[in-house]
Amino acid sequence: MKRSWIISALALTALLASGPTRAEVRIGVCEGTLHRDRDGLRIGGGAGEGEGICLVGKGDTSKVLAVCTVNRLCWIKGRISDCKDSGECSQISGVIAARKK
Repeated sequence: MKRSWIISALALTALLASGPTRAEVRIGVCEGTLHRDRDGLRIGGGAGEGEGICLVGKGDTSKVLAVCTVNRLCWIKGRISDCKDSGECSQISGVIAARKK
């Protein structure tokens, strides 16, 4: 009985100590210069903008373009998740708000 209690306590401690998983979705913000190419909308990735980019979900394109202009600064709030194949890439979907900066 004591052994099972110790194992349970250790398992609970490990679970609580673990951080969020890479695939976890959270509410967040992408901001920077808005770009459009054949793949859709993205923030970042232009010359001099650093390595990180934020891809805008295809279903949110019209919502973002109703407020923001391509090649201008834009702020977008929504559900953010990491891109599947890149560490310097996020994807935003379920846009809650967008505004020009």
